[in-house]
Amino acid sequence: ENQGACQRPIAPGRVNKNDYSAVPQITRAQMDLAVVALGCDMTKVATIQLSHTVSPVVFSWVGNTNGHHDLSHTPDNNADHIAQITAADRWCAEQFAYLIDQLKATPNPDGQGSLFDDTVLVWAKELGDSRMHVCESVPFIIAGTGGGAFRPGRYLKYNGVSHSQLLVSICQAMGLENETFGNPTTGSGPLAGLS
Repeated sequence: ENQGACQRPIAPGRVNKNDYSAVPQITRAQMDLAVVALGCDMTKVATIQLSHTVSPVVFSWVGNTNGHHDLSHTPDNNADHIAQITAADRWCAEQFAYLIDQLKATPNPDGQGSLFDDTVLVWAKELGDSRMHVCESVPFIIAGTGGGAFRPGRYLKYNGVSHSQLLVSICQAMGLENETFGNPTTGSGPLAGLS
């Protein structure tokens, strides 16, 4: 056990989960707890979800005045709402970057390198075009190499391929042998070109 990485985290303090202004504190606490759990080898998988599909959260801490779901339906000609959704998305990207930095700063439980070296982080959105609730061309961001299973730093486009094949790729990077994930009629096998 790597005692350097396995330290008791600082308690985040009491927060009201229904108070939108607490989202930054809750998000940071969840990420810190996930990193500690991974660093202590208490788990191999962690999931963090910032909100839900029709999130009413107002990202007031970045200056927003409208709820995130309403902003996601903004028409192209509403500059104020586009600026607000951009600010919210930028904040989310900063949280993803924070998580990456924390994993890079945490020793791997096996003593070799950092947690980031063997980790695969997936940042997923639910829809490709949230304004129309279209589930095509959904962007996914993968960070980390998963111990060499993935080659990051590229933009890849897979026209019409189901994201289930990305999930198969991740499963296989973690040592599983499944050829499908979820509904098998959406496709089988991993995505080509990720390594």
